[in-house]
Amino acid sequence: MTVSWVIHLLYAAFIDPSLVQHIVQGTQPAHVTADWLKKQLPLPIAWTDQRQVMGLL
Repeated sequence: MTVSWVIHLLYAAFIDPSLVQHIVQGTQPAHVTADWLKKQLPLPIAWTDQRQVMGLL
């Protein structure tokens, strides 16, 4: 495990729980894929801003 991988995991730990729920249920916007999400990290800290980035607002 590399340092950059650990950093990505830490960023992912702060994703808005409602976004995680959408992803788990498969109801996220079609463009939100694992590759897309990795490219977006770090996401904004504010959950509202995260929802906007993902197209859920």
